[in-house]
Amino acid sequence: MKTLIRRIWDAPYLLLPLPPLFWALNLLIGRAYAQDLPPVGLTFWRWVGASLCLLPFVWRDLVRDWPVLRRSLPLVMGAAITGFIGYPLLNYRPA
Repeated sequence: MKTLIRRIWDAPYLLLPLPPLFWALNLLIGRAYAQDLPPVGLTFWRWVGASLCLLPFVWRDLVRDWPVLRRSLPLVMGAAITGFIGYPLLNYRPA
């Protein structure tokens, strides 16, 4: 008998609602705490949480592909600064 995780993984259409759910929760949490925490703090904790959730799933690939990632580090860092930091900083600003 397949485990529940394997059954869900084999039927990716069941995973499709997750990204919009995460985006909506991110927006709600960000707007709820925008008055109490600075945008940089919210952004930092958002990425710490996301990294901790993803790390068990990507660790092997990250170690295996590290030489390629290291060569592309300036591009990856540029994308991180503009997309992964810039958008949340604008999103989390107080209204």
